[in-house]
Amino acid sequence: MKILIKSLSLYFVPVLAFAVAAPTDFNSLVNIVVKLMGKVIPIIVALTLLGFFWGIAQFILNADKGKVQDKENKDLGKGTMFWGVIILFVMLSIWGIIGLLQTSFGV
Repeated sequence: MKILIKSLSLYFVPVLAFAVAAPTDFNSLVNIVVKLMGKVIPIIVALTLLGFFWGIAQFILNADKGKVQDKENKDLGKGTMFWGVIILFVMLSIWGIIGLLQTSFGV
């Protein structure tokens, strides 16, 4: 987990280096936030997809075993897959709707 945090912090170093100048007006502040969100959203989608694949692995590894704990892990894998699909659908739908609105209104 520590290596993940370190690698993500190294990913944002260029963003922080270019954000040294304080925003002078509301428009520049919004531009900084939009650029930062443009960097963060793909990472969140990737982590959600990784969680979905983790659920698939849990489900497959505990599929045909009769132990009670393996059945609980199988059900946990089902839940992880279910919520992973729901979260991915919602995130990508909102991302697509925002992209559609941006191209429609020329923003």
